[in-house]
Amino acid sequence: EKASTLEKMDWREFVVEYELRDELIAEGNKQVNALKDENRKSNLSCDLLAERVRQLCWEGMTTHGIKICAFDSSTSVSNYPTRAQSVDELKKFKKVEFLRKVEKKERMTRLAHERSVMTQVACDKASAATI
Repeated sequence: EKASTLEKMDWREFVVEYELRDELIAEGNKQVNALKDENRKSNLSCDLLAERVRQLCWEGMTTHGIKICAFDSSTSVSNYPTRAQSVDELKKFKKVEFLRKVEKKERMTRLAHERSVMTQVACDKASAATI
């Protein structure tokens, strides 16, 4: 520090082994590039997972879940999200709905028939008892 500017040496002038320096710099650059690639892959996998979750939990919904809170009280109202149904799911739902309607009608018909039979039997017994 006390030497004149002509006598001062730059730090690069202290390097004696240029080959070793170049080798170390290349090795460092290789490690940096490897870490960058690893981070890029990790970020891509996180982005892919986030996109899948977004598709399933937000964009795949016909009604999004929302909570509405009152200003002056702790009262809140929320709705229930509904998932969009595929064509196959809608077909299955319609089929099950139809089968359930048929089942109910069959049950009502069977009960009505049993009642009429029981009424007929009761009438027959009553008429037989009066004879």
